[in-house]
Amino acid sequence: MSSSASGLYPLANATRDNLAGICEALWGWSPCSQWIHSEQCQHVRDGCPCARAVKLEPFFDFYRNATAYYLPDVVGNSHSALRSHGDLRDIIALLKKKPDTPRMQLTAEHFATRETEKGQVPPARDQNRAFNLAARVVMMVQPAAENQSDGLLEAGIRPVIWHDEKSLSDFASSIFPKREYPTLHPSGDSEGPAKVRLASIMAKRLKKIAKLKIVPTGDLSSHLHLDEANGTVSIFHYTSVLKENLSARCVGSEAQGEVVAVSLG
Repeated sequence: MSSSASGLYPLANATRDNLAGICEALWGWSPCSQWIHSEQCQHVRDGCPCARAVKLEPFFDFYRNATAYYLPDVVGNSHSALRSHGDLRDIIALLKKKPDTPRMQLTAEHFATRETEKGQVPPARDQNRAFNLAARVVMMVQPAAENQSDGLLEAGIRPVIWHDEKSLSDFASSIFPKREYPTLHPSGDSEGPAKVRLASIMAKRLKKIAKLKIVPTGDLSSHLHLDEANGTVSIFHYTSVLKENLSARCVGSEAQGEVVAVSLG
């Protein structure tokens, strides 16, 4: 982006240092300084976190695309809710620290304590957009605050409403409710003709036998979504993120584990 465009879009450029901060906020580890400075790491085989960062390159591309065109919704002398990637990292860290605090309360607390000039608190609409973006990075879904989904629907995006009185944990439970799948048994020991072996659910089988076309999705809530009209099934393809979430025991990781449990490689 040009310098003038970067002035309008404060998150236009995500450096490796910014990405390292996001890894720290999400999973509690950061790539080494060599990776941050695009240098060859000498300790990859010794378990250096930069090896994990290499596998997360698709997620970093997702993060860059998700944040690049954030345009502050400011009014008068108000400040932007997100002035830098550091601001977004702080909100992500807050969501991880207080996953059981209602959205409205958490938003109010965050912007009340953030250092800004008197009378220049970001507009409520922009505050909500900042928390939506943070939740999108944490949960890998497209959230929307109440009364803010119209624009997303017009753009062809199906948002999931994160209600003001609900915490991030509540939000995760609403997206990924626990369900019983009596026809899916890893051991194949269920009774009746409808039993399915999880190990047999492979992408190549879906394409060959069911004649379905596999389409990638970056929205975890759309994983395994079947479009009968077009003959497609959506597959969430940021598997490295799921593995990191499970390792760090992130909010919603138990439900995300069910996604990993079905082999679609």
